[in-house]
Amino acid sequence: LSPTLNHDKKFFKIIIESIIFFKKKYNSNIKLFAELRPELIEKEDIILLKDAGFKSIEIGIQSFSNNVINKIERGETNFPLKDISNLLLENGIELIIDFIIGLPEDNFNNILKTIELLDKQKLLHYCNFYRLHLLPSTNLKKIFDDKKFIYQKEPPYFIINTDKISYNDIYNLYLFLEQE
Repeated sequence: LSPTLNHDKKFFKIIIESIIFFKKKYNSNIKLFAELRPELIEKEDIILLKDAGFKSIEIGIQSFSNNVINKIERGETNFPLKDISNLLLENGIELIIDFIIGLPEDNFNNILKTIELLDKQKLLHYCNFYRLHLLPSTNLKKIFDDKKFIYQKEPPYFIINTDKISYNDIYNLYLFLEQE
């Protein structure tokens, strides 16, 4: 379904309740997937997701750094990730947590702290760390062009380095994740 299914709270409830209604009406055993904004997830949403047949939820966090989140105009970083994650898992919903390496203002130490925090909370197993793809016609591309950061000019448009993170830092973060 939608990459930000719960972006509009009212619409989210209508969609989920409609899915539950039709699932019961047609005795469906449909299995669903969606990406949710973690700062918008409430406890009662998780029960609705389970009743609607969601078997997997992806949470796009991107970064725990307030500087990064403000720069990319993402929203909140203050939400109970461990509680949300545990509730999803306890309700039989597979969890995928996404982070992006190479966002403006992010650096090696911030990302390393994120990895260590996730490991301490026993959530690292559910995490994916993606290297930033700088898509054309996006605000991020404008930021990269304005700051003269280096990125691939052809697909897949990977970032190479910013003023805060180098190609070697990115390589070493992936190496650390793989080895640890």
